[in-house]
Amino acid sequence: MSGLLFDLAKGIANVATPNLFDFSKKGPVDLAYGEQEKSYPKGIGWMDQADALRHLVWMGEMQRRMGSLPAEGMGMFHEVVSGGENAIDSPMDAHNNKVALEYMKKAKTQEDVVRMAHDLVSKAKEVNTPQEFEDVSKLGVPFYVGDFGRNNPDIFKDTTR
Repeated sequence: MSGLLFDLAKGIANVATPNLFDFSKKGPVDLAYGEQEKSYPKGIGWMDQADALRHLVWMGEMQRRMGSLPAEGMGMFHEVVSGGENAIDSPMDAHNNKVALEYMKKAKTQEDVVRMAHDLVSKAKEVNTPQEFEDVSKLGVPFYVGDFGRNNPDIFKDTTR
């Protein structure tokens, strides 16, 4: 059932726009995945910089089209439906979504969103320990999980839940 809910959420997120019949630009999800693939063709897209960029673009474009509250709701819904792969995956995504919503309030175009997302991801911090997670959570910058954290996600269990 969660696969069906995820597909439904993705479909809603992709058509969310002030004018539902304006297909001149990519939907938020397609824009986010396209930018990830263009910028990180060899990235794994899971808890890395590519993942952070995808969430930043997605949230920024959702906010630009729908406003902060609906975008935030879609981001929260996505994390509930996807469930997160481990103890750090969903908290990382939720944090990066929040950073995007705060930083991209003034984005007027898709190009603004993409430029601002790249600016944010250039400031992203690598996290490999629970202490680093706590520290970066207070900074208001995006983060991604380094190799050690990806290979040992259980170390975050008591920190993020």
